[in-house]
Amino acid sequence: MTATEIALADIAEEWIAARQLPNAMVQILAKNHAAHIQGGQPFSPSIAPRSVCEELDLPQGSTWMEVNAALLDAHSDTVRADGTYRRDRLNAIQRLLRNS
Repeated sequence: MTATEIALADIAEEWIAARQLPNAMVQILAKNHAAHIQGGQPFSPSIAPRSVCEELDLPQGSTWMEVNAALLDAHSDTVRADGTYRRDRLNAIQRLLRNS
């Protein structure tokens, strides 16, 4: 696991235990998400554990990037102006990259 994935695992454990996150963790998630969306970080194919995926209502085999987006969505429970969540946008970008 990369350092980012280890941090995400710790943040996921915190969310699973408390269903809330300290502001510092939310800032890490937001920074990671922005870097992925803007292309500043490569898309990692690393798969999150089944238990984390289940807790976040993600399909088994979801990536840590999807976990990152789902944690942000779960924390803020905010739908974007176009009616989608962060993980929807991330999945759309991943599909485009796979098809190009």
